[in-house]
Amino acid sequence: MDILFRGGKIWVKSSLWAEALAVRGRHILAVGSEKQVRAVLASPYRTVEIGNGMVMPGFHDGHLHLLIGGFSLFRLTLEGITDRDQALGAIKNKAREIENLGDDPWLLGIGYDINRMRLTISDLDRICPQIPVMIRTRDLHSAIVNQAALRRAGITAETSDPTGGAIESDDQGHLTGVLKETAVDLVDSCVPLPGETSSLRAMNRAQQEAFRFGITSVSDSIRAKNLPFYQAFHESGDRKIRINGWRVIENWSLSGLPKAPGDGIAFQVRTLKGFVDGAMGSDTAWLLDDFSHRPGYRGIGFVDEDQLTEVVQEAVKLGYWVTMHAIGDRANRVVLNAYERTGKGSPNQYRIEHAQLLSEGDIPRFAKLGVIASMQPIHCTDDMSWKIKKVGEERIKNAYPWQSLLKLGTVIIFGTDWPVADLNPMQSLRAAVTRQAADSTPKDGWNKSQAVSLEEALDLYTRTGARGAGWDSEVGTLEPGKRADLIVLNQNLFEIDPLSFANIKVIQTWIDGELVFES
Repeated sequence: MDILFRGGKIWVKSSLWAEALAVRGRHILAVGSEKQVRAVLASPYRTVEIGNGMVMPGFHDGHLHLLIGGFSLFRLTLEGITDRDQALGAIKNKAREIENLGDDPWLLGIGYDINRMRLTISDLDRICPQIPVMIRTRDLHSAIVNQAALRRAGITAETSDPTGGAIESDDQGHLTGVLKETAVDLVDSCVPLPGETSSLRAMNRAQQEAFRFGITSVSDSIRAKNLPFYQAFHESGDRKIRINGWRVIENWSLSGLPKAPGDGIAFQVRTLKGFVDGAMGSDTAWLLDDFSHRPGYRGIGFVDEDQLTEVVQEAVKLGYWVTMHAIGDRANRVVLNAYERTGKGSPNQYRIEHAQLLSEGDIPRFAKLGVIASMQPIHCTDDMSWKIKKVGEERIKNAYPWQSLLKLGTVIIFGTDWPVADLNPMQSLRAAVTRQAADSTPKDGWNKSQAVSLEEALDLYTRTGARGAGWDSEVGTLEPGKRADLIVLNQNLFEIDPLSFANIKVIQTWIDGELVFES
């Protein structure tokens, strides 16, 4: 049965609106005036009244962690908590929930904001003297653990830092329980692996959460050990959301890796991803100059330029697209250098995840080399209060330089990095347009000249995300012939204050002409 969407505003793509839209099967049949659209419908047909709302393409979250995010919905989360007592209360409650579960329970958590609140190993030991505890920081690049977890991993005060990581000690040489980067893996490798049943449950839950926020497709970072779960989810018949997967490079080796698989509009893993540095919140981003609050320290780089170039060149030979996590200005320069040395590839050959802090001279290189900048607006406003302290007033001018990149022709893709940040695209749109936090600070926006218009923000959250996955001929706009991936909002984004975007609700989410969510 054909479907008619009418009665409100339909945002087809940048600078193009329509009164009505028709869907037939999996595809968009027509857009235009209501008279034009009704003329092509086959009776009987279903009518969806938009009312005072708005229809637009489904969001493409350009960077998230679907499986981890799904598990986070069942585990302890300290997201949004900055009061130490409140955090400890949440940990105590979760400890009571799991203390009688199974033969080997672990208390696993996420969302610890180490820049706004400090927990100690003693805090965790008092609550859980026997059960191992591991709570990851908001950026997923560090964790705090208790003594029971350290014992499981065999970590003592004499244990050396692993390559690319740090086991933190205090001035007396006592372990603080804080592990950074690869040091987290020492404990994480001891955590019992989830099975297929629990992983599918987590992914189904994550998918429903995405649909609730109007997200119809995602780009997702997948470690090799989790690839079977994604494949099982795809084959189960439960997967509706489109997944553009990136296979994480293990130990900077592509040995034994097969040639890149072909494209897939439903699920594909044709991109390889590496981590060149850590995160600003954990002081492990790789900088060209010292951290302002830590003289003599410039963060952690996980690979040198020559080795990275070799890996990129091999990936290209195997037919893969390549993306690299790079947050600090030095990390971004090293990646750009490696891409330049490899040579310009196809339109989606190269991208950089985050690109949070750039040096002035490297900003033009994105467009020149055809490198996609995959950026997360919500990080900009969530982190601005403490990031200035870490890099100083001068360098911070080139943090999240969206307009500078766009004006030079760079392709930018927006996403959230969920569960590191809020999955709701409305929060990201507010951050992108205002450069203000949820509490409306600062009054005039942070480095407001780098903010984007609402139409630009929507384009970077729909069309360019589809382009980065190689799907722009199929999804990303509401043009006739494309797949019917669309959402219905209860209000028109263009008619309200951006600081009120969080109040907007998704009424319906459609994928391939199928209603997958209705509030």
